[in-house]
Amino acid sequence: MLILLYSLFFRAWVCSWVVDIVTDTSHHTCCFTKAYGRYAEGTGSVLQCAPEHVHATHGEWESLRTLRLRYFSESEIARLHHFPQHFFFPDNVTRQQRYRLLGNSLNVRVVAHLLHYLFTPPSAPSQACTSSASHA
Repeated sequence: MLILLYSLFFRAWVCSWVVDIVTDTSHHTCCFTKAYGRYAEGTGSVLQCAPEHVHATHGEWESLRTLRLRYFSESEIARLHHFPQHFFFPDNVTRQQRYRLLGNSLNVRVVAHLLHYLFTPPSAPSQACTSSASHA
């Protein structure tokens, strides 16, 4: 498990920076950047491991701990980007290098759809399109 560096988040909390906290039932995350894990603000979402009814109070340091925040693992980010289940990094690639590489990546499913759209020849117009055009 990747424990969040609370000293890093404390500064964000006190300075009123924006930090995206998601739960296991969330349907979104912020964009993960190559600085994920090194900086708190604007580098990607963090996961709240405490139940969703647990909330922190702004400015109260100890209440932030009750959320049990953690960074997403490299494999979790890869799955969010729709990398194949069998995808893995070589052992000599460090965690920080993995975050950098994933932060510069694109969603594989989106890229596949774009490539299909770009390289599939347009189909012949359907009969419905041809007949409606002739009546115009």
